[in-house]
Amino acid sequence: MLQIVFCVLLSFGFTASHPQCLDYRPPFRPSTDFLLCTDYQNIGCCGDDREILTKYIQKMDTLSRRDQEVCGPFIKDILCQECSPYAAHLYNAEASENPNAFPSLCPWYLFQFLTLCHRLVPDLSVPLPLPIPDKDYCFPSILNKTKSESVGTVKISDQGNCMQLCVKEVVNNIYTPTAAAHANDGTHRLFVAEQRGVIWVFLPDFTRLEPPFLDIQNVTYSSKRAYDERGLLDLVFHPNYRFNGLFYILYSTRFKGQHVSRVSEFKVSRNMNKALRSTERVVIDIPQPATNHNGGKILFKDGLLYIFTGDGGKAGDPWGNAKNIGSLLGKALRVDVDNRPDGQAYGIPPDNPFIFRPGAKPEVYAYGLRNPWRCSVDRGDRVTGQGAGRIFCGDVGQDKYEEIDIIENGRNYGWNGYEGNACFRSGICSNIRNHEPPIAVYGHNEGKSITGGYVYRGCDSPNLNGLYIFADWANGKLFYLKEDNGSWIRGRICVGDENVCVNGGLSGRHVRYITSFTEDEKGELYILATNYAEEGNFGGRIYKLVDPSRGGNPLECQTQSVIASTLSPGTQTNPFTPITESTKPGSSATLAPRFHWVVLCTYFLCWSFY
Repeated sequence: MLQIVFCVLLSFGFTASHPQCLDYRPPFRPSTDFLLCTDYQNIGCCGDDREILTKYIQKMDTLSRRDQEVCGPFIKDILCQECSPYAAHLYNAEASENPNAFPSLCPWYLFQFLTLCHRLVPDLSVPLPLPIPDKDYCFPSILNKTKSESVGTVKISDQGNCMQLCVKEVVNNIYTPTAAAHANDGTHRLFVAEQRGVIWVFLPDFTRLEPPFLDIQNVTYSSKRAYDERGLLDLVFHPNYRFNGLFYILYSTRFKGQHVSRVSEFKVSRNMNKALRSTERVVIDIPQPATNHNGGKILFKDGLLYIFTGDGGKAGDPWGNAKNIGSLLGKALRVDVDNRPDGQAYGIPPDNPFIFRPGAKPEVYAYGLRNPWRCSVDRGDRVTGQGAGRIFCGDVGQDKYEEIDIIENGRNYGWNGYEGNACFRSGICSNIRNHEPPIAVYGHNEGKSITGGYVYRGCDSPNLNGLYIFADWANGKLFYLKEDNGSWIRGRICVGDENVCVNGGLSGRHVRYITSFTEDEKGELYILATNYAEEGNFGGRIYKLVDPSRGGNPLECQTQSVIASTLSPGTQTNPFTPITESTKPGSSATLAPRFHWVVLCTYFLCWSFY
């Protein structure tokens, strides 16, 4: 059986976005001791290695003593790659519906095997190994990558041409964070979502309040494995949250025995730092056919809710979901949560592009996305408003390219015909007449899995104004895009060293896995990261991104909120939305008008004396 592998291996190059098993599920920590494949004892894709050990013994029994000594280690290595946390990539399962029979071997390793053990393949004529485009994703190079990723704290710096920025750690010791948002209510609180299903409130000084704002761990669905893409994935506050107390979350759960991505609406209680779980109203359940490519972003623009979904998973979109406007997967969806027909969970905006197309889902706003991981709305230039309203998305690639798109009504972003600007499947891309190309692309020689970011519109780092800042999840690198006469120029961001990041708690080091970005009410940008990609890992961090070369005017950039400055862990009364446990989940509770006037008059009176 070993004989058939080598010609196959030489024809493929392997790139990967993240660890994944042959069944497309995330790797895990085995509970049993391994006897043969000990390299994958701590993290991998096998519950045990007994079946592989049996195959190994059977093969060794057919060999001479000399071949057992010389070739036995090679045979062991090849058989054990089924247990590698990167098995899906080593066996080409991500790029083909029919995985290879054997894993990818690095050329030098393959050459050694053929030189020492050519007697095992006497009837095979093997050419010299072809270069593999990504040397990190072949055995045994992949083993070094697996070991290095057990250490999560890294320093990202280059000696070449790059923009030097610093980070300031503002939150630590949380479980893996997936999202964070402000409520735009003048309090300048930050609400942080952990993948495991918990949302915390942090005050403007980043004091964390107890108990959590919301805890849905018992209904959040994931395998609890490392690198699982499911869980509590996002939260967003209604544009009128100050008056209606509504917010929305996107999380993985099970409904009628099936894995679904659920978007739900909740309300805040009389305690402004505590949500009422009993007010949950399900907006939409989207069935997921696989465990990966869940997408997982929700946002508001012009009062409408946008929901970004992945293509449904596995490899290459085998169901053709992304290009099919009759599917909710691989899409940007847009719905109206305020104007709902009787008995409906949401309304359909009248200018959604496919509402009159037979067989199309009326929720679809744009299509052809693979796995959009982090999208954001540009709030526009602080003075001119230029750029306001643009939706930027980072769309995770397959084998070769990561891309950034600006999402617009009715556009087709090409998957699974295109990956970036390149044709992925010729039979599909040749028939796409309306492909909307990405504004920027980078190859897998620079990163493996994009984490979309934000256009910086803050005040503290004016040199960053108008730059779209994003990252790569797999290696922790930071990038920026700069608009130039309608085109976009991409550059690298280097986290500076101790000679650059010297004041105010600044650092040149952050943990590796950048899961998301967020901005606060002032438009300052933050990085969410973890040192190990597992929802149960207590290594989550949040960093403020700072330009050490030039700061903003302190008087202009100070927090202009008396409400925020008077908040404390003991401040429990909600000045905006008093809602009781008896409030029905579908109703819209608002304050009495006189209460609004008291709050607003007090606010402006205090500001006049500031």
